[in-house]
Amino acid sequence: MIPLVLATLGLASLSDRMHMAKKKEPGPPRIGRVLLDGSEFFISEIRTGNWTQIEGFFTRTPVREMDEKHTYTLFSDAEEAGRQVRLHYEEEMDNNQEEFATFTIGLDSMISMARGNSAYIGEIGSFKNLEEWLDWNKENPENFFAREDRQTCSIEIHPKDLQKVVQAIRESFWDKLVEEIGFEPTVAYLEEVTIYW
Repeated sequence: MIPLVLATLGLASLSDRMHMAKKKEPGPPRIGRVLLDGSEFFISEIRTGNWTQIEGFFTRTPVREMDEKHTYTLFSDAEEAGRQVRLHYEEEMDNNQEEFATFTIGLDSMISMARGNSAYIGEIGSFKNLEEWLDWNKENPENFFAREDRQTCSIEIHPKDLQKVVQAIRESFWDKLVEEIGFEPTVAYLEEVTIYW
């Protein structure tokens, strides 16, 4: 209230009046930076659950009036990601057979494979049996995890030519990240992009 009275009386400084007139909205909290396929990514949140995910932004400030929040799923390597995909589908087959047969594979495909014929499953190709389909998914984890672009991204700490102080800060963050999630990630899969207007 006092700054408003001072501004009204013309006694507040110009910077105080500007600050009162235009309050800056805080941006997303950035808890660290990594490189995803060579581009600097500002992490705003780390989530752990079935899989470890990071959320964040590629730009330091919104571009014009929009910004994109990206959600990536992290793994120690592509082999571990593939193992997790196969495990997910095997658990779905065991625990929710009706949904698996109806929505994941498709009833027509299930019947065709049961008759010994190849079946076209989704947009990925034709398979002789479920084992072949599970193997394909294990070898191509980006098909499951990278819903946005079907690509595997590399994840690194920082560019190699940083100043020593900045490098130490990034390495400290990386160490904390590895400690929190329990492994050192080398691959990331883009699950979702949310655009804020």
